[in-house]
Amino acid sequence: METIPAHGGRLIDRELSGVERETLLERVPSMPRITLRPRETSDLEMIANGALSPLEGFMCEDDYVAVRGNMHLRSGLPWTIPITLSASDDLAANLNERADVALYANDDHLLGVLHLRQKFRYDKQREAERVYLTTDSAHPGVRALFDQGDWLLAILRFPAFGSIRKKLARLSSERAGAEWLRFRPATRFIALTST
Repeated sequence: METIPAHGGRLIDRELSGVERETLLERVPSMPRITLRPRETSDLEMIANGALSPLEGFMCEDDYVAVRGNMHLRSGLPWTIPITLSASDDLAANLNERADVALYANDDHLLGVLHLRQKFRYDKQREAERVYLTTDSAHPGVRALFDQGDWLLAILRFPAFGSIRKKLARLSSERAGAEWLRFRPATRFIALTST
């Protein structure tokens, strides 16, 4: 079956396996942790499986500013909405750049590990104006933006553990057959944002 090329020309796969995965899992208990909100969990899953290629992780400040300002990544590739991981002042103060941070779902399920490349403050008002063209908190995107932390965390390395995706794929194939998965793969990921 022929596939179309990934956005940016390269499909990203950030899922670890084998010895590298097991070694990292042994270190997780000693890492600081972040519990992700549903939208961030969905973004993480889509980064890990390549749905947001060419992104290899949550955006660094250069990409964030470029996307917010002109709807392109710093490389010039079109991109309309920042893909970010926010943190509160307290959390950001306790995270050191270049440290590994364990990422968990609300149900305490390990999702991945973030290698913190950068943490930076950002202007929520300006992002709302530039990305959503409104600062009205009745807009769901603006409301989510205003409700999140005042810092953004960017990553250098992003090993993820894909058990959510594998469970969804298995359930989808059991319910609807392989043909459904082949022709509508994105449908599996929409479910992550609605739960």
